Amino acid sequence: FWMLVGMVTAAHCQQKKCWRLWIRRPSSLPATITKNQPEPMNNDRLRIGIDLGWTVKGHKPTNERDLPAPDSFRVISELVRRGDVVYIISKVTSEQKARAEKWLQDYDFFNKTGVKPENLYFCFERKDKSLFVKALGIKMMIDDRAEVMAHLDYDVIKFLINPDADDLGRHKDHLFNTKIVKDWLEIERALF
Repeated sequence: FWMLVGMVTAAHCQQKKCWRLWIRRPSSLPATITKNQPEPMNNDRLRIGIDLGWTVKGHKPTNERDLPAPDSFRVISELVRRGDVVYIISKVTSEQKARAEKWLQDYDFFNKTGVKPENLYFCFERKDKSLFVKALGIKMMIDDRAEVMAHLDYDVIKFLINPDADDLGRHKDHLFNTKIVKDWLEIERALF
């Protein structure tokens, strides 16, 4: 079930930019409850956004699109165990959304990592991930696309994992507070 995120879209529609942003509402929530506000946090917990395709799902060096990226599930589960709140934020088409949800289910992602299923968000444009990051209070983002990182606020810590050289070249002048890493082991070393 999908719902339009009015609070985020309204601000941009005032600028005459009506973006199509959608949030997945967990089927376990009654129809009268929506998840517009991030859960309360204490100061020790970090909100982390993570891309799905070529970040968690897929491995660029071997071109294995449908296998989990090496060490991704383990590192994500360590983040959840230490108390961080992890969100999956993925840019998809309608067809890709169905494949992504099936992949997450087939690999038992939520049970293996401890990420809550209601923390899964989809958008139609890469730049729109920045709206989710802001609305959810995310302070760290892990993605493989420099374009995504270029749209994030300066104060968001960014891990750019195994980026495409052309994408990196186009956006390198707009990357701030960004660490380029080759894999999840480098992310783990930086965070633990």
